[in-house]
Amino acid sequence: LGLSAVVVIVPKRQLKSWQRLHAKVSHELEKKLSMPIFFIGDRKVMKKPSSEKIKRPRARTLTAVHESALEDICYPDDIVGKRTRVSINGKRLIKVYLTPKDS
Repeated sequence: LGLSAVVVIVPKRQLKSWQRLHAKVSHELEKKLSMPIFFIGDRKVMKKPSSEKIKRPRARTLTAVHESALEDICYPDDIVGKRTRVSINGKRLIKVYLTPKDS
């Protein structure tokens, strides 16, 4: 496709404060770099525990980390719905429906 963007990875605890500054900072960086800017929280994926006694937090599963990264990318808007299309060869296409926060 040839599209490029800048992804800024910030610590998960500081993500909310960065999102408050999102409009100002991203606007200035987009002017300088002439590319879209995204702020994503730095999240870790834990592997499956070998024994059943060890519990893995839901926030550290692969699916949860990918879902939260998608929410971070779509930040100013809210995700209303998702549709997953699986083609015959197994390729997945996820359609995400957004709504602006203002309305």
